[in-house]
Amino acid sequence: MMTSKSLVAAALWSAASFVSAQVEIVDRPITESTVEQGEQEASNVPADIQPANNVAELFYQIQVLQQEMLELRGQVEEQSHLIKQLKQQRLDDYVDLDRRIAALGTGAAAATASSSTASTTRSSTTSPDAASAQAATNADAASEMAHYKSATKLILVDKNYDAGVERLQEHLALYPKGRFAGNAMYWLGEVQLAKAELPESQQWFERLLAEFPEHSKANDAKYKLATVYFQQGQADQAKPLLDEVAASNSSAAKLAQSYLRKNF
Repeated sequence: MMTSKSLVAAALWSAASFVSAQVEIVDRPITESTVEQGEQEASNVPADIQPANNVAELFYQIQVLQQEMLELRGQVEEQSHLIKQLKQQRLDDYVDLDRRIAALGTGAAAATASSSTASTTRSSTTSPDAASAQAATNADAASEMAHYKSATKLILVDKNYDAGVERLQEHLALYPKGRFAGNAMYWLGEVQLAKAELPESQQWFERLLAEFPEHSKANDAKYKLATVYFQQGQADQAKPLLDEVAASNSSAAKLAQSYLRKNF
């Protein structure tokens, strides 16, 4: 008969043998069939888990595209603002130049009026009626100049282009053949061009050239009218004007030459 100590020892030996058998490791080399088996097991992942990675990747790409769209939109808005500023600056520069030219004309007119007044005073043969007529002429010229300057002030100083357009049109109604009539037509064309109102701009430039073909701004008006024609798809009408201005000695000649090179 076995003792109690012998029974305990036998039980421990049996347990150890069982555990050893359970944890036995078989060291097998990795073969192609082993890899294929691993891939097969990976492909057996449930279908509702695999698309999760695809959805996450798609969501990320959408976020990237949205960010790029925001950046592009910002660039477009910035460029539009810059273009608007450049158009405004161009208009301001042109109007400032016209203001300076008008100021020079004012000085010449004042000198002429002063000389005429002195001659009238010195001449004993001038009749009272002639003197009155001369004074009325000088007063009318001063009124015309003041009215024209008020119109250019609205455009140059106040930046109120709509009011400036109205005042220039009023000026032409009051002084249709006056000293500044041609200038008024030119600046009406310029303002309308800056506002992208091409038919209206065309109307004023054409009227200036028809009524005052020898005006100091005639070549500038031809160049501007040519660009208006071109923008409206009338290249056949634009090119002769550009050729004419390009061959002249005016300040617009280089502009016309450049426009021809770029567009014809």
